Parts: sequence; structure tokens; C-alpha cells
Amino acid sequence: RDAQESRGLGDVYKRQHPAAEGATELQRCQELSHLVHEELEYQPGSTSVATTAAEAFEQKKGVCQDYAHILIALLRAEGIPARYASGLTLGQGMTHAWVQAHIDGCWHSFDPTRDKLVDDGYLVIAVGRDWSDCPIERGTFQGLSNQTQTIYMQVKEE
Repeated sequence: RDAQESRGLGDVYKRQHPAAEGATELQRCQELSHLVHEELEYQPGSTSVATTAAEAFEQKKGVCQDYAHILIALLRAEGIPARYASGLTLGQGMTHAWVQAHIDGCWHSFDPTRDKLVDDGYLVIAVGRDWSDCPIERGTFQGLSNQTQTIYMQVKEE
């Protein structure tokens, strides 16, 4: 299903935005990340962890995991190895997702939600193929239960 989605999203992208002649892989990644940022509206609650990249792409809205899944699909359709990264960012206090692309022997990180390259303000907790490889919490409850998640992060320059 991932391969089919990647090809489908890639085909849509190529029809709507022909690749710039002579662009490097890094430039193509930045262009695709920017495209995802421009095409989607950030709307909490509009998707769930079960929403596919194709579904989020079609409805043109989602959250950071959707932005990441769509960019991963587009990069893979371009033949660029890509993976999902999750963690924390400065000032946000919530978990966040972004994308890492393997270019010229190095992993480069792109945040399509914020339309920027990832910098020192990001703290990686997990990387994987997609969200299902990187959940912040996982488990089951039996019976009545309430759950909350609290994350504290302090990053200082020294």
C-alpha cells in the first residue's frame, strides 16, 4: 500500500509541478517540503493516526504526521530514501514529526509543517518508516482507566 500511495502522490505532484531541470536532490527535497507546506492546511483533529498520506493529501489538511507522511511518499516516488522522525522542538511542549531524506550519504532533515530545515531546536526521539514505527507511547488498558501525557523539555546553549 505504501508503494502504491507513493507512486500515486508522486504522479499527482509531477503533473501539477514539473521538476526543475538540473535541480539537485537537496533542492528537490526542499521544493517538495515547501509544496507540502503550501498545499496543506494545519488543522488539529482533521486526521488520526489511521489516516493515510493519500487521504490527507486529498483533503488538503492535517497535522505534522500527515505533512511528514505526504513528504515521505513524494520523496520515495522521486527515488530518494526518506524516513519519519519524531521528537520535540523548542518552545512547543508537544511531540512533533518531520522527515529525514538520505542524500549523498547523509541524512538531511526537513520540516514541511513549519516549512524549514531542521536545526538544533529539534530533539529526535525516534526514526522509522512512518508513524507506526515511532509512537511516543504504546500499550493497552483493561478496564476503566484515564491517561495523560506530560512532556518536559529544556534545551540550553552552553
